[in-house]
Amino acid sequence: MTEYPLKDARDQLGSIVLDVRRTREPAIITRYGQPEAVIVDFDEWQELEALRDAADLAVVRARVADGQQPVALDDALRDLDAA
Repeated sequence: MTEYPLKDARDQLGSIVLDVRRTREPAIITRYGQPEAVIVDFDEWQELEALRDAADLAVVRARVADGQQPVALDDALRDLDAA
């Protein structure tokens, strides 16, 4: 993976995006030498999101199989706000 300091990434964003799309190799954006963000190809990002969704679904299914009831997102968010 190629690393770009944030200042350089700002100046070269178009080129970085084209390289990421062409090579499907992520680009790491650093600030003060520390990784801050990653630019990935959109198709790869969609694949990652699908994997995260599948993992979330597996957790819900395991909880239901264990006799626990799923919690609606609105209820979970409301509980978090109350805490």
